[in-house]
Amino acid sequence: MKLFEVTGRIVEKELEKSWRNELLISGPRRSFMTEIRWTQTGDIQELGLVYSEAYRNAYKGIIPDEYLNQVTPKVRQEYFLELLYNGKSV
Repeated sequence: MKLFEVTGRIVEKELEKSWRNELLISGPRRSFMTEIRWTQTGDIQELGLVYSEAYRNAYKGIIPDEYLNQVTPKVRQEYFLELLYNGKSV
């Protein structure tokens, strides 16, 4: 028996133990599929919301609040719509 085979079995057993323990703690595993696709018009509202919230949270205390307060979901939705339809930013 080769060393790799032995270590492989040990690793498999440890992973199996780990998986069983996690299963007992957190319940059955759920698998999630990520779908990558082009942006569609139905995505604009969510994109505007996520982008504006992330931007404001990331730059809070770095960029003045008067500027950050202008980065609203509505403003970002308009930006993404323009980008989607015309391929250029506003």
